[in-house]
Amino acid sequence: MYWTDETKNFPEDWATYEITLSAEPYEPVEGQARPVDVTIQNVEVTVTSTGGLDVTGNVFNSSQETVKQVTPYAILYASDGTILNALSQLLSKELQPGQSEPFEIKFSAQELIDYDHYIVRAYAECW
Repeated sequence: MYWTDETKNFPEDWATYEITLSAEPYEPVEGQARPVDVTIQNVEVTVTSTGGLDVTGNVFNSSQETVKQVTPYAILYASDGTILNALSQLLSKELQPGQSEPFEIKFSAQELIDYDHYIVRAYAECW
């Protein structure tokens, strides 16, 4: 993962670096945000005139709760399953049960690497 303004000026003695992630099972806490399932619908992926990639669709609140912090995301993969790039869009709107909201995620031509496949998902929370 990288940011478009990243300098890639690492210390001279670095040959590589590694990021390790770990996770624990989610335990709900009263009064704190918790994840809620939402559904992605009507996904369309188009190549732009500048060589970028536009991913559009709708996030549908399939739960029985009002959701906040709705974040659709797209991940590009290499043929061996390696993640090449990922982008997301934070929607500014709460979604009531049964409501949907359009989204658009734009990969610029510079952000695209020769990808093999992609997934589009969303994350949402409620209180």
